[in-house]
Amino acid sequence: GIECSNPTVRDGLRIDQLEATGHYKHWRRDLELVLEIGAKYLRYHLPIHKVFLGPGQYDWSFPDQVLAGMKEM
Repeated sequence: GIECSNPTVRDGLRIDQLEATGHYKHWRRDLELVLEIGAKYLRYHLPIHKVFLGPGQYDWSFPDQVLAGMKEM
């Protein structure tokens, strides 16, 4: 699976694993690597802290882009 933990640690600091690993920038290559190793299944979680902005407010731009890319692949 693609690790997407985003725990809040000391003093309310959030550690976004997708940001820390460069996945937001390199998601397409990350998914190509999954194909290259021959994996048939991938557990992929959406970064809910980026999608859910507040009551009734959502930003689906990143998941829409990645899910469309997955469909192409």
